[in-house]
Amino acid sequence: MDSMMAVEIKQTLEREFDIFLTAQDIRGLSFTKLLEMNSINTVEKNNNSRNTSGEETVKGMRLLIRLLKTNTMNIGIPMKLQTKGEIGKQKVFLIPGIEGYGSIFSNLAGEIESPATCLQFDNIQTDYLSISDIANELLPHVLTENKGRRYFMIAGYSFGSLVAIELARKLEAKGLVGKLILIDGAPELMKVIKNQQLAASNNEELETNFLVSIMDMVVPTLSKELLANLQQCTSWQEKLDKFMTYIPTESLMSSAEHQRNIYTSIYNRLIALDKYDISNLSPLRTPILLLKPSIPIVKNCLHDYGLSKITREKVEVHTIEGNHSTILDNMRIAMAINGEPLEDAEEFKASIMEDKKITNI
Repeated sequence: MDSMMAVEIKQTLEREFDIFLTAQDIRGLSFTKLLEMNSINTVEKNNNSRNTSGEETVKGMRLLIRLLKTNTMNIGIPMKLQTKGEIGKQKVFLIPGIEGYGSIFSNLAGEIESPATCLQFDNIQTDYLSISDIANELLPHVLTENKGRRYFMIAGYSFGSLVAIELARKLEAKGLVGKLILIDGAPELMKVIKNQQLAASNNEELETNFLVSIMDMVVPTLSKELLANLQQCTSWQEKLDKFMTYIPTESLMSSAEHQRNIYTSIYNRLIALDKYDISNLSPLRTPILLLKPSIPIVKNCLHDYGLSKITREKVEVHTIEGNHSTILDNMRIAMAINGEPLEDAEEFKASIMEDKKITNI
């Protein structure tokens, strides 16, 4: 089986059967194994259909990108959100998903009582930045806007949760204390999502899968043809050039050059996610509030997404109605940021049972 055939089979399995494998996995695949996987997948789909409340199944880069079409020239400038901005309330810093745009918090902002700033990512500068590098770029903004305060509150969504963790680490090093609110994001979770939705055995394959997944969001009917052409390319720039020829003019909300920068920036963040390793990092001293969706993308995850490895302090977990994408539209997120109680009787009972399980391990 050549690489072209393996990638085409991989794309078909993902689109038609929601089965995510690397090209290497596919080369060792038998019909018996495929039937077993499809059977398991069918059961999971049926279970999901009973719990989705009619919500559309989200996959591919749609899981990680809420906002792709924008005419905002995002150069990493902090964005002041239109909150209630009550005087005396602790300022909140929000960190967006992998696309880096603060406007994903627009619906949520009006329900937040505190003054809030979104720490946007720089989509103009296309050099590779690690998660720690991104946090370093955001740190001066937090120190300036939080001047005179020794307490910080940071809320990170999806990929932004990783940046939030590293930003908290840097603030702790400067003697500050605070709280992290992570909205369906954690290192282990994000790595699994990336590996499931963009399964690739090497960076070259990841480049191709990423661009095809973006095309699935823009003009899905062109994805198969694009895939065949990308297989003939030998570099990221060559692939990006080819990809841009498929983007309809009406889909370009900004200049073609700006769009190229956005795609390159997002791809580099996927690589940064891949390389992010918490095993050699000291645990934080900051408590974490994890807000999980009622419709999980990843099955059989740890209750706290492994965040107990991230901090010495308590990890509090709450479930919010929605999926990885729609959870931001739930006003209980604003309640959590406002410090309002989220737990009802059933959740309290479940958390007690979970604590007992952890204690007995």
